[in-house]
Amino acid sequence: MTNWRETIKEELTNGKLRCLKTGDRFRFECHPDCMGRCCNRADITMDPWDVENMARGLALSCADFVDQYGEMYYAADTNWPTMRLRHAAQGPCTFLLPDGRCRIYPYRPRNCRAYPVGRSLYIGPADSAGVQAVQADYFMLNTRDFCLGPGANRTWTLDEWLRDSDCTDFFRLSTAHLRVKALARDLHYREWNPGSPPMLLSLFLYEPDLLREEFDISEGDVDHRNFYYRRMEALKFLLINLAAEQGHRLNAGEAEDSGEVCTIDQARMTMLELMVGFLNNVDKQGYSW
Repeated sequence: MTNWRETIKEELTNGKLRCLKTGDRFRFECHPDCMGRCCNRADITMDPWDVENMARGLALSCADFVDQYGEMYYAADTNWPTMRLRHAAQGPCTFLLPDGRCRIYPYRPRNCRAYPVGRSLYIGPADSAGVQAVQADYFMLNTRDFCLGPGANRTWTLDEWLRDSDCTDFFRLSTAHLRVKALARDLHYREWNPGSPPMLLSLFLYEPDLLREEFDISEGDVDHRNFYYRRMEALKFLLINLAAEQGHRLNAGEAEDSGEVCTIDQARMTMLELMVGFLNNVDKQGYSW
């Protein structure tokens, strides 16, 4: 299968994709004569939020959803644990109905919602306080030859498309995860963890229901979105401390002068207990997502 990410990067660099600003208009509407054909042999990556949202829509645990529909792989450049829809990559998406419609349309993942709009996200290096500069750019993907969508009469602005597909919220949730992934990049995660991810990393990324059950955190205590943001914050804490154990720090020169790894006395708590503290106590308003 062609590495579509590299193809898109090349097309963006060469000016072969149309960039979109807030008020720019474009034509697109799914057509019954080609409905569902784009759901064949499509490499559909899923953020942790996609996984749990789809699992809830199907009344499955995240672990059962991953077992039935997911495929974990480790990105070649970062070794970061990444999830994609297994059946869609191999052939027809398992959620594709005979008439070409989607069986889980209200719960479909971010990439399916956004199509044919793409987003390029730049996340700059984290400073010593963990602050990252973020810039998002949008563009029109080149649809396949069989797609009749671009010939539709209906027009959209970028804002209208993102709002209608609920992509604004999904992109915001995706950015929270990608910030964690970018932090792993800055901390040279691949160098000190070339193998399988630490158990806590996988747990906090893809098994929120298990965390809720284990630590008795109900939806009434913390809603799904807030719980997701808290997990991402806990993962930043985990990465910073695991990297420090291997001698990797943000702005290493400054960190070495102080000799500090974090401001919490870890001798009194296990790493898991510290991370669970984020799930119970962190106020989402304090986040910079």
